[in-house]
Amino acid sequence: QKCPRGNKAIIGMFGTYFRMPDSFQSFLYLSQVQQALAIKTGVEYWRSLRPRCMGTIFWQLNDNWPVASWASLEYGGRWKQLHYHAARFYAPVAVSASAGDDGAVAVHVTSDCLAPFTGRLAMTEYDFSGNILARKTLPVTVPAFGTRSVATLPESPAPGRSFWHLELAGAAGEESLSHYNDYFDAPFKKCTMKRPEVVAELDGDTLKLQTDVPAFFVFAETGDGNGIFSDNSFTLLPDRPRTLQLQNGDRVKDRAVTVRHLCGSYQ
Repeated sequence: QKCPRGNKAIIGMFGTYFRMPDSFQSFLYLSQVQQALAIKTGVEYWRSLRPRCMGTIFWQLNDNWPVASWASLEYGGRWKQLHYHAARFYAPVAVSASAGDDGAVAVHVTSDCLAPFTGRLAMTEYDFSGNILARKTLPVTVPAFGTRSVATLPESPAPGRSFWHLELAGAAGEESLSHYNDYFDAPFKKCTMKRPEVVAELDGDTLKLQTDVPAFFVFAETGDGNGIFSDNSFTLLPDRPRTLQLQNGDRVKDRAVTVRHLCGSYQ
C-alpha cells in the first residue's frame, strides 16, 4: 500500500456499505468487491445517459509492480473481480437498475449494437432464502446504439429483505445476446442475508458450483491464483447451479480451488 490514506479509505467504505471483514484474506476479497462495484455503478449509469454520454474508460487496466491500486489486473496477470465485472458491464447489450432522485428504480437496457435489439427481460424478486416473491417478463426493443427505460421496480415495504435478479436475452441482427444483473434496495450491511453453503467441484477444466441459499460475489480462485474462469464474482442462486470453464488450465499449476462469497468475509 503506497498511498498514506489508502487503507483508511478502503476501511471507511467497508463501514458505509458492508460489514467488517474477519481476516486479512477477507479484507483483500472485500476490497475487490468494493472496487468492482464502484466502477460498475459509474459505467452503468453513464451508459444509460446515451447520447449525452457516448463512452467511458476506467482507471486502470494493470500494474507493473506489487501494489494496492485501482488496476483490474495484478502485476503478475491475475484477474481481480473488477476485470470479470467489466466484461459484463461493457457487454454489447446490458440491463441495469438504479434509483432516481424521486426514489423510483428504473430498469434500463443499453445497446452498442449496429442493429436494433429485440428480446425479453425477466425480472425476479428473491428473498435471501432463495424463495421467489415476484416475477415479471416483458418484451424489450432497443434501437441500434440506443438506451431505453423499460420498467420500474416496485417499492419494497421492507428494504433489505429481498433483491431483484434481472435476466435479458435476445438478438441484434443475427447475433444472440444475453446479460444479467442484480439490484439491492439497501446497503449490503443492512440486507438480511443468510450464510450459504457453496459446493464447488472441479473436474478437469470444468468447475461446477451450487448453493443452498443465494450467495453473492461468488469468486473462484485456483491455488496458485493464476486461473482465469469463463465468469466470476457473480450471484449464485439455489435454483441455478453454475458451470464455469477454466480457460487457461494448461498454465495453472495448482488446481486446488478456493471459493469465496460475501457472507463468508465476516462473522
